Amino acid sequence: MCAAWFSVAVRMSDRTRGYPIVVVHGDVMSRYGLWAVAVVALMVLTVVVAFARQMLREQRSYLVRSLSHAILGTVACVGAAGWLFLPAFIDLVSSLAWSVVAVSAFLVVVLIIQAVLSLVWWSDSDPDPSARSPWLGTALIPVFVSGYLVFLVVFVMSLM
Repeated sequence: MCAAWFSVAVRMSDRTRGYPIVVVHGDVMSRYGLWAVAVVALMVLTVVVAFARQMLREQRSYLVRSLSHAILGTVACVGAAGWLFLPAFIDLVSSLAWSVVAVSAFLVVVLIIQAVLSLVWWSDSDPDPSARSPWLGTALIPVFVSGYLVFLVVFVMSLM
């Protein structure tokens, strides 16, 4: 699903500047609204499909754990696509000199908070002993999920 979401985002890219079309064309509300609606639709679809998949299993042991892993994986993958708005963020910040420090400081604080949270998640985790480098996935969750933050910052700054 993650690869499919990125392939859709790559197909939507503008060849001249490399931005996703939803960032370049149209008014602000339709650009960001389109991405937000797509994210919400993917989340609803993920919950429905993951729940149906769990209900079709013959043995439903670890039901909540399996369901939460599937949903967290999708949330992280879709959030990673939010990083496609980083070029728009750079354009907006370059035109607003006063906000460079404020927005950058905010992003750093949020990334530090997410790094601390990933340490807490790792201490609570129970990875499969046969998994190779399970810490890597836990460490990347904050990076992927912070794509939502990039989208949110670009959306708010574009309204200013």
